[in-house]
Order: sequence, then structure tokens, then C-alpha cells
Amino acid sequence: MKKIILFSAVACSVAFYSCKKDSKTETTPVTETPTAVIDPVALSAAVKLPNATSTTGDLPASSSSSDAPVLLTDGYDMRTYYAVNNRYVVIYPRSTTGFIAGYYVKINGAGNYFKISFPAKGAKKANKIPHNLREDGDNSDSAIIIKLPAGLKGDTFSVKYAAYDSTNRVSNTLTAIVSIIASADSTDNNLLAGTWKYNRSRYNNNDWSEPSFYKIDTTFASYSCVAGKLESCDGGCEDYLYQESGYTTNDMMFSANNLYTEHYIRIDNRLNVGSSSCSNLVYNQEGYDEKYYGGYVYDAKTKVLTVIYDGNGTTDDGDASNITIYNYTVTELSATRLVYLEKRYDNDRTAARGYDSNVSADYYEYLKK
Repeated sequence: MKKIILFSAVACSVAFYSCKKDSKTETTPVTETPTAVIDPVALSAAVKLPNATSTTGDLPASSSSSDAPVLLTDGYDMRTYYAVNNRYVVIYPRSTTGFIAGYYVKINGAGNYFKISFPAKGAKKANKIPHNLREDGDNSDSAIIIKLPAGLKGDTFSVKYAAYDSTNRVSNTLTAIVSIIASADSTDNNLLAGTWKYNRSRYNNNDWSEPSFYKIDTTFASYSCVAGKLESCDGGCEDYLYQESGYTTNDMMFSANNLYTEHYIRIDNRLNVGSSSCSNLVYNQEGYDEKYYGGYVYDAKTKVLTVIYDGNGTTDDGDASNITIYNYTVTELSATRLVYLEKRYDNDRTAARGYDSNVSADYYEYLKK
């Protein structure tokens, strides 16, 4: 009986479907507007790769020789790299055997490929797996750096690449996925344009900290003056400035072509007792003046500021070897004041599951210079 009922139900369904197909009231299926796709031919013509030449055709085939370079696939093949429109893609392959003289690189779908030749410093010996040098930037001249054009229409494209050695033996081929982050309206970026000086911060709903970040700390030590030289204190001591330290600059700069710069200057002057006289104090300067570069995108609708550190297309910046992405929520933005918050989670599991119960927020205030 159940089989008969089931068959009857199927027959009725088929009959009903046929009846609708013959009617004049058939509706048009709902379709979604496809996402814009990056044109690989136009992209390949517009990108710039340092120390590279372009050739029509596909990548050379992998060599059968056991002495050919071998690229590590685990964690690298089909890996996604993030970049800001009009900025840089920095890919750090990792090899397990062989020497690397350069790379062959092709944007999938394009009719040409690029041959990158490393500067004449000798071929790079492959990293052994227990070490992480290529990821840490010690083999920085072995990076694949792609300068993207402005105004890309679409959000992803893929690249395949292979290494070659000094005798042109070719490694296995890997694929990289590049995800482009771009604001819906480029004028949004102009809202942040200029230089912003860090002022103060607060945690969750606590009060703002006192704006004393740039206060210089001083330390004094006691010495005696003997024959015009400083000596350890043994009566008749005087206080001398021994050390002064602190930050004088902590700036964020948003510039043309989506360039983001962080600038830090910290002074740390320490008394060099051996080189000083009682009338002429000599200080060793142990501070630093450092800049970190990346790309930025600001979406005024969602209030999300995205920063990707890309080393400004060079590998001299240590951060370029460990591309990092930060998303900040802008809570206030005027001609003179910028406030953003950074969410922090108690653990990775909380963040992955999207729970808010263990989330804290750090707020940072910057003033326009």
C-alpha cells in the first residue's frame, strides 16, 4: 500500500509539473548579479614585478631532474594572500631542496608569464624545513613582489609560480590566491588623509588615560669630580643626568595611493662616564627612529579601517615577511580627531565562534597634526 501511495504521489507531481510547463503563466527564475571578475589579461599588462621580464606563453614545465628545486606545498599551495588595491602582493615561497635563482610567475588566465631574476648576490640556498628563515625575512630577496594597479574591478585573482635554479631546472608549480580589499568609494580614504598624532587611550568603558605618552623620563646618578673626570661617588657627590628616555613621535599617516605609514621616534640617551668630563657630558644615543609601511582602506559606511602591512613593496621592512592584517572600527572622525577601537578576545576559540561575552575593546585617540 505504501508503495502505491508513493508512486501515486510521484505521478501527481510529474503531472502537475507538466501542466505548469504548458501554461502561459510560467515565471522567470530569480538570478543574482554576478560579482565582478578581475580581467587577468588587463591585470597582467598593468602589474609590475621587480627584476622581471615578460614572455608570451605558459610557465615552463617542471624538470624531471632530482636536483631541481622543490617548493614546499603544505601550507603554501592554494594559500590566500591579502592586499590593498593599488598596493603590493608579497609572496614568500619556501623551498626544501635545491638552489633558487629566481621564479616564473603567471597570472592565471593571462597570455604571458614573468621571469624574476634575483639580484647578483649568488643563488639562494634552499631553507631546510626545520628553519623558518624565508618566513622570517632572512631570505628577503627571494620574495615574489607584485605591484597592483589602481582601480581593480573585482576582488580575487590567482597566480601560479615555480622556482628555477642557475641551470634553469624548474621546480614544482604552486598556486596563490590573492584577495583584494578595496573601499566601495575611494573618496572614503580622503576622510583620513594626513598625519595623526597619538594622544591617549582607554580600556572598555574606563576613563581616558592622561595624555602623558610623550613625557620624557629622566634618571640622575651621583658622581664626584676628580681631576676633571667623573668618578664613583665617595663623598662630595653631585647629581648628574644619567639617562633620559621616552617617545617623541607616535604618528599614523594616510597618504595617496593607499599608503599607510606608522612613525615612531624614541630617544634613549645614556651617560658615557668614561668619555665624559665634569664640564662636558657625553651621552650614547640608543633610541630609534622607525617607520612601518602598508596599505589602508576605509569604508565610511561600515566604519571599518583595514590596514595591511606590506613593507611598501620592499623587503627591507621586517613586517613585509610576515604580512599582517588589522581591522579597526572607527567610532569618531572629524577634521581634528580620530578615535578607533580594536577588539580583543580572551582566546582564539571565543573569536572563532563569534561570542561577545569575553571580548574587550581598546580605544585609541589621535589628533590631526
